[in-house]
Amino acid sequence: MFKSKIVVLGPIKSGKTSISNILSNAVERFGGDYRPTKGVRILEFESSYLQIHERNINTEIELWDCSGDHKYKHFWPVFLHKAVGCILVYDPSSVTDAKELDVFYDYIINAPTNELQSCIVFSNNKNKNKRIEKLSSKFAELEQVPIDITDDVNGIKSVFDEFLTDLLKKLWDMRHQREDSTH
Repeated sequence: MFKSKIVVLGPIKSGKTSISNILSNAVERFGGDYRPTKGVRILEFESSYLQIHERNINTEIELWDCSGDHKYKHFWPVFLHKAVGCILVYDPSSVTDAKELDVFYDYIINAPTNELQSCIVFSNNKNKNKRIEKLSSKFAELEQVPIDITDDVNGIKSVFDEFLTDLLKKLWDMRHQREDSTH
């Protein structure tokens, strides 16, 4: 069984905690007052079995739901330490979210200890009637998925399973390349 640390990052109020709750099956309802994450919240769970190179594999996941508040920026290296996957979340109806995601992206990609194997962007459009802000061209290489946390919980889980399958394939291949090089 693999162990996978995945960080969930993005601007404040973009939906990171709601998405983390959905992915970890922590809650099934939405609403209530907004409570910002203080620093980080770590959710541990096992994935469903996924087909990796004709084998059914699951993984223990540490999902790090990280605050988007920049007052915690000095903790970002800790959040990213040994993370192999990243989910970037933003609200595309917010002009500031699209710009702020650039800051997260630049930090993650340029981090000296970047061990990320896979990264995905969840576009959580909370204000469906507003204009959609496009991300900068630096996100062109990343998969960008529009999601709806209020109407499509199963769709979000399905996208996460695809992301996790891709991540596990990369980790599997890396592990076997290391084993082959030691023999």
